[in-house]
Amino acid sequence: MASPSATDSPEKESTEVPEVTETRAAVLRLRAKNTAPGPYGVPSRALALALKELEPQLSGLFTARLEQDPLVSHLCREGPDLDEHQLGFRCGRSNIDVITRVRALAEETISRGGVVLAVSLDISNAFNTLPWSCIREALNYHRVPPYLRSTIGTYLEER
Repeated sequence: MASPSATDSPEKESTEVPEVTETRAAVLRLRAKNTAPGPYGVPSRALALALKELEPQLSGLFTARLEQDPLVSHLCREGPDLDEHQLGFRCGRSNIDVITRVRALAEETISRGGVVLAVSLDISNAFNTLPWSCIREALNYHRVPPYLRSTIGTYLEER
């Protein structure tokens, strides 16, 4: 019987930390959830197990898809009712810009002897409070790509 090679060493296997990718992190979040099956009837646990094996192929697929048509490309155009200060999910603007602006406003106000109050809103249940017909109408009005409208429509139908 041949002696084990250095790569077969149990010590090495137990101390190696696998690279954490965005895909792997998403799979770990799916695995932790004990939720009802998704729109295609596949339980999140089964999806997580399948994704574990398919990670290399899926990582490349996600990147290729985003390069073809970024998910936010429809938001790059000026909308009829988008405020100039709407920065999130718009090309060339980010949440860091918002934080920088808030910080500058706070510093300016405090330097003049004023008081600053910040309020944060959690909109995790926003879809539960808006009429779904209004959401669909707004998606059409803002020329959201059909595949995203379809995805959101499917989400709304299951509510």
